[in-house]
Amino acid sequence: MAMKRTGLRAVLSAVLLMIGVLALQAQLLYKVKGRGLRDASYIFGTHHLAPLSMVDSVGGAREAFDASEVVVGEIDMTVSPLATAAAMQPYMKAPADSTLSAVLPAEVYADAARKFIGLTGLPLESFEEMKPMVAVTVLSVLTAAKLMDNHNPAEQLDSYFQTRGMADGKSVRALETAAEQAELLYDTRSIRAQADILLETLADPDALAETARKLNEAYMTRDLETIYLIGVAEESDPQFMEQLLTRRNRAWVGKLVEMMEAFPCFIAVGALHLPGEEGLLNLLKQEGYEIIPLDLRDGSTRTAGR
Repeated sequence: MAMKRTGLRAVLSAVLLMIGVLALQAQLLYKVKGRGLRDASYIFGTHHLAPLSMVDSVGGAREAFDASEVVVGEIDMTVSPLATAAAMQPYMKAPADSTLSAVLPAEVYADAARKFIGLTGLPLESFEEMKPMVAVTVLSVLTAAKLMDNHNPAEQLDSYFQTRGMADGKSVRALETAAEQAELLYDTRSIRAQADILLETLADPDALAETARKLNEAYMTRDLETIYLIGVAEESDPQFMEQLLTRRNRAWVGKLVEMMEAFPCFIAVGALHLPGEEGLLNLLKQEGYEIIPLDLRDGSTRTAGR
């Protein structure tokens, strides 16, 4: 295998973090004010698998949502799922000469198929025309979902905020397209590298489960130190992390500034995008905004960085 164990954990973490697994300083909700804003905006860090009860566990979240006129997400989740799938499909589909059975020896593929169906209940053959990272994503999400208390696949924080916003007459805006997300996740590594990630994941499913368990627990308890260690500090592919976080955050900040200057916004994005020097919170501070964490425990606030 080409990857070290710590590198694999980081890759699997990144897959999960793409759908929102991270917190910051025991905070999920931040107020953005200053720089001449007419009204404050808010940023909420999400986790794709967290129960909707998280909304009520975050002090002031519903008040912040109600005070906003625009709901901002990573992608527009109010469009038809078929349209989203159609936009992502070109980046998920493997070239005809590079399907999984074509790049793996027959005995290796057979062993992988046996392990995959045992872990997911799904035949690996059903992913034959897809790139290996599609199978890795499905395996990772299913594993994490089993370990998330009160997980309901029909309820998802990002889509909840957007659909609730539409029902309340709010505008919904996206920071990027579904195609852009699919390109990042499924088209930035070679087919061979993706196959190696899948094989090593299948070789040690306990490592995947432990990573998922730690990430779930860290989100629910807002343990930034643990999540940062698992999700970022051990990452063996800095180029991927540059694409996953830095480039996207920098692109998003310009869009957020424009949106917040026009309307008070409720911004719900994967909380991985919040922390760090290149995180959204620090980038917005550099733009001259005041970032105020809303304390989850007693409803008090304090100014970030003070």
